[in-house]
Amino acid sequence: MKVIVPVKITDAEFVSSTVAEADHAEWNSATAYTIGNRVMVAARHEIYEAVTANTNMPPATSHDDWLLVGATNRWAMFDDKVGTATTAVGTLTVTLEPGLVSALALVNVSATEARIVMTDSIEGVVFDQTYPLYDNSTITDWWSYFFEPVERKSLHIVTGLPSYGGASIAVTLSGAAVALGSLVLGKLKQYAVAALRGASVSIQDYSRKERDDWGNVIITERAFAKRANWSYIIDSALIDTMQRQLAALRARPALYIGSGAYEATVIYGFYRDFSIVIAHPHHAECSIEIEGLT
Repeated sequence: MKVIVPVKITDAEFVSSTVAEADHAEWNSATAYTIGNRVMVAARHEIYEAVTANTNMPPATSHDDWLLVGATNRWAMFDDKVGTATTAVGTLTVTLEPGLVSALALVNVSATEARIVMTDSIEGVVFDQTYPLYDNSTITDWWSYFFEPVERKSLHIVTGLPSYGGASIAVTLSGAAVALGSLVLGKLKQYAVAALRGASVSIQDYSRKERDDWGNVIITERAFAKRANWSYIIDSALIDTMQRQLAALRARPALYIGSGAYEATVIYGFYRDFSIVIAHPHHAECSIEIEGLT
């Protein structure tokens, strides 16, 4: 098992973006708002909707008058939600200075290719790679090559970023219409020696399926969250480190990688429970239950 412990992206780490923060007009204390009006609070990178007619009621503190809709389009990739995405037409470029990181993940991404460029203030460009985001796993013969629909990856992970604490990282997505649910940057931690058989992955669907009085099914599609239960063998030398670092993540989302061979085992979320059984002199058994963000 590997874990990318994300860096929290704030204004201090945010350098620039090609997506303008102009979703709605900025809230104004002198404006009389009616129910349904939406405003933006740029200082918080948030959008609010009026639920009462009000004037001079600050959205961030007037919870009876304003409903938090979510992050602005520019900051949606950093709102700890997978289902909301920063969108753009053609290309999307965001530049950050996250400090020392070793891995990057594009979660719930929709694009034809991604380019990652790391630039150090002294040594210049130290990393520059372009990754196609097509999924060719369904192309198994000539018929599927010509007639199967083009599939795109919804997840891409880049590891082995060079260690430059003061470098900037520019992520550019290209395509007709691009979107990025979450951009995760952080240090990659590896704990497991081997995985035990029986690892499971699933989803928890929040959609509603109901039947009316005539038996017709009414389906309301909603978000879903990935779930997983994994068991591993870890080196006894890592018991204290793993326990301490996972305890620090008890209320923080992280990117959990069960196996590099299966995208289904990569979950951006939080753990519900984990346990370590010190069963052998040199190895211990670890089990963890993970729930993804929606």
